[in-house]
Amino acid sequence: MNKDLDVCNRVGATAPLQIVVLAAGKGTRFGKYPKLLSIINGRTVLDWSLEGALFLQSCGQKLGLKVGVCVVTGSNANQMQDFLSHWQMQKKIKLAPVQDFSVVFNPHFEQGISTSLVAVAKVFSGVNMAILLGDEPFVPQSHLKSLLTVASEEFLLSREGGSDIVVSRHEGRAGVPLLLSAAFLPQLDGLSGDIGVSALLNFLPTGLVSYVDLLENLRDIDTIEDHQELVNLQRMQGVTKLAHI
Repeated sequence: MNKDLDVCNRVGATAPLQIVVLAAGKGTRFGKYPKLLSIINGRTVLDWSLEGALFLQSCGQKLGLKVGVCVVTGSNANQMQDFLSHWQMQKKIKLAPVQDFSVVFNPHFEQGISTSLVAVAKVFSGVNMAILLGDEPFVPQSHLKSLLTVASEEFLLSREGGSDIVVSRHEGRAGVPLLLSAAFLPQLDGLSGDIGVSALLNFLPTGLVSYVDLLENLRDIDTIEDHQELVNLQRMQGVTKLAHI
């Protein structure tokens, strides 16, 4: 086992949980307009993704954890900040203010997702971390709850488990959302480039990963066509079904 991880093996239990929504990418395949601010059923893509983050926050708080929510911005930072300020204001008006919310700007966003992970790791030390994608708006709440349950058994509430990362998986392919223990967080400094989850897993010794399987593949938005498919799907199935399965 990696000696550093072994030393840190006691760090995860009862440490705060920081939920991170990655929203820094340029989204060049989508076109000039920021894809995270595009609309599905009257709400932006990022708004839907943040609802998943808030649900996960609520679940963590019920476990007695201190849970924060952070959005990592980069491209179109001013537009994103305007939206997030308005979003927070609307939550206050509806008497549901967002607790422990923050925004981290990643100036190196053009160098890939890894720079966002490194950025948040520098801001938040000694925390467990949940990673969500801003362009993956309809992660089923049941799946988020399952990820949290497994992570609770492995490192959130105790260190009796052997895993330092809990990953979503569909048909054998690992992906996001995922949860990282505080023990693993220092390892993010070694990341570079536009890495995916498979590359992230290479940083862990064998046996320190737990998987939570998805019945259906999660849909993210890269292109206008992806966006339109989600719009059509929610019309057929209903947003409630998509988001709360």
